[in-house]
Amino acid sequence: MKPARILLADGNSSFLLGAMASLSQLPQAEIVGCNAAAVEAIGQVDALSVDVLVLDADTLGPAGWQALRRLLARRGRPRVVITSDDLESHNCALARAAGVDVCLSKDELGHKMFPMVGALQPPPETEEAREVPGPS
Repeated sequence: MKPARILLADGNSSFLLGAMASLSQLPQAEIVGCNAAAVEAIGQVDALSVDVLVLDADTLGPAGWQALRRLLARRGRPRVVITSDDLESHNCALARAAGVDVCLSKDELGHKMFPMVGALQPPPETEEAREVPGPS
């Protein structure tokens, strides 16, 4: 099985470096990029052929939320994991409502997310993706 291609985005450079260091030790994970800005990372998903996108909920910002919603509505999108220092935050609630696959505390990232990587399956299709186009 080929490793899952993972893109990380977090405004905390110390967290990014630590997450990259621990996740790069996993044979089922390949870190393909990291970014401080979530909106820029979302824009890199297609170019980097990302399987798993890890975003910090607290640094998305308005443009990041818009980009995330568009990404979540797409067919063939990557799995989206939202991290936060506080899983009870308003941003985590928004992320769950938007349809992200997993919300994890930053402390849980290594030991809870990566059993999931080994069992990756395509995310469920969205309502938009299921619509059958009408006659042309």
